[in-house]
Amino acid sequence: MNLAADAENARDIGAAFDCFLNALPGLFTEITALVAELYAIGSALQELNATIASHEYGGRVTIILDDVDIVRLSLSITLKDARERFGRLDRYGYPPTIAAYREVWAEICAHFQRESNNTLRARLERFRLFIMNLSCILR
Repeated sequence: MNLAADAENARDIGAAFDCFLNALPGLFTEITALVAELYAIGSALQELNATIASHEYGGRVTIILDDVDIVRLSLSITLKDARERFGRLDRYGYPPTIAAYREVWAEICAHFQRESNNTLRARLERFRLFIMNLSCILR
C-alpha cells in the first residue's frame, strides 16, 4: 500500500487541472474547487499514511485495511479516467487552444456525469471524506 504515491498522484492531477484556469476563466470557481479537492485528497492520504504508520494506532490498522484498498482502487480508476481525458489535449496540437480546453473540459464533465450521475468534484469530495473518516476510525 503506497498512500504517499497516491497522494502525489492526486496532487499531480490537481496541477494538471490548474492549467485549465487560464484557458477557461469563466469556469474559475468550478475548476479551482476541483483543484482544491484534489489537493485536499492528497493531504488526507498523507494524513492517513502517517496515522497508519504511527505506532500509537498500529494495532487497529487491520480494521480499515479492506476499506483503504477499496478507496485506493476506486480513486485510482477515477484519476486515471480524468488523466486520460485531459490527456486528449495532445490531439489538438501544442499549445492547446482555448477551444481545445473547452472541449476537453466538456468531455470530462460529461463522462463523470454519465458514469455516476454526478460531477467529478462531488465524487472526489466523497473520496476525501471517506479517507478522512478512515483516519478518524484509527484515532
